[in-house]
Amino acid sequence: MISRFSVIISMILILSGCTYNVVYEKFTPHTFVEYNLTDQDIEDIQFYLEAPITLRDANLPKANKSISSGNPSKEMKDIVIISEKTKGIFSDIGKDWIELSFNDDIILRFVPSDPKEWYRLTHLNGQEISEGKIIMYNDRRYIVAFRHFPSKLDEEKYFSEIPYLYFDLERFLKIKRESKTISGKKL
Repeated sequence: MISRFSVIISMILILSGCTYNVVYEKFTPHTFVEYNLTDQDIEDIQFYLEAPITLRDANLPKANKSISSGNPSKEMKDIVIISEKTKGIFSDIGKDWIELSFNDDIILRFVPSDPKEWYRLTHLNGQEISEGKIIMYNDRRYIVAFRHFPSKLDEEKYFSEIPYLYFDLERFLKIKRESKTISGKKL
């Protein structure tokens, strides 16, 4: 006789085998060449934000204090957080930039960082974005904050993590594997 415990364990093992694992890879200008990307490929890729972006109401008294480890203060009433690993879809592309839509009203622009490597965040809805900068969003002023890491050399110093652009390599390769190449006929 099969016990309930055995059935539950079997179901968990079956379901865990069916889950999809995301393989995150940083998006670079070399990605275009390495995977022979076309314009259609870019539209089919699932993009992700590497690190969180926090927008804090610039009019609140404590808004200029940094938020470490993503825990906002209870005193802050108006805060917008775009979490890490947030999915974005392709919006537009230029010579040295790519724009993604992360919401109906949030478009983020990424450009290759020096020396022409990973795509890093530079603009939110057409406004230049950086740590501590005040930007407009939904007709309100917000202060931009990124995730902070303490310095290993000096405990008093923190470093900001600028968000980079990731894409789902496994999903992209699956799309590529499912595509068919049709050869022509000889004359």
